[in-house]
Amino acid sequence: MTKLISVTDDVYAALSKLKLPGESFSKLFARLSIRRVKQKTIMDYAGALRDSPELDRVFAEILVRRHAAQRKPVRL
Repeated sequence: MTKLISVTDDVYAALSKLKLPGESFSKLFARLSIRRVKQKTIMDYAGALRDSPELDRVFAEILVRRHAAQRKPVRL
């Protein structure tokens, strides 16, 4: 079954830019709606920073500060 919808010219232009080559508007709507419905979990981000030089720098700084904190005398 098909349904007729109407959109303004600017919305049509924006949707056209989102379409993949050879993709119908129905497939575009399905792709966009599925992406919105799927709830992200923390596991969706696992490994996202695996090759991050910035993350390596932060971990190195943490290790330096931990090492320095262990050497400080305790004052009572």
